[in-house]
Amino acid sequence: MTHNEGTMVLVLDDDIDAVVAVSHMLREGGYRPGMATDSAKALDLLRDLPYRLIISDLWMPGGDGIAFVRDARRIRPGIPAILLTARGDWDTYMEALSDGIVDYAQKPVRKSDLLAMVDRALTETPA
Repeated sequence: MTHNEGTMVLVLDDDIDAVVAVSHMLREGGYRPGMATDSAKALDLLRDLPYRLIISDLWMPGGDGIAFVRDARRIRPGIPAILLTARGDWDTYMEALSDGIVDYAQKPVRKSDLLAMVDRALTETPA
C-alpha cells in the first residue's frame, strides 16, 4: 500500500473493460477509483467528489484525453493526469507533456507500472 491510501482517482475510458481493469488495479493499490465511460459523466464526477488524480484514455469518440484534461482543469485547476493509449506516437506524447500531463503509458499497462505512476503523480502534486 502507498501513503496515498484511500485517495480518489477518476478513471475515464470509452471501453468499460479498460475502466474496470484500471479501477481494479487501483483498488488493489489502496486507491478509491471513480469510473466513467464518457467525458460528461467524468466531469460531473469531478464536480461532485474530491478526486486528486485523473487517468484517462487518450483517444475516445467525441474527443481526446488531452482535451478532457483541459476541461477538467476548469473545474479542478492543477489536477494531475495520466494518459493511457493503445496507439500513441511521439507528437501526441510531446503535446501531452507540454499540456502538463504527468505521465503517459501504452495499454495494456502493468499494475506495478500504473501504481508507480499514480504514486509519483500524487507525490509530486500538492493536495
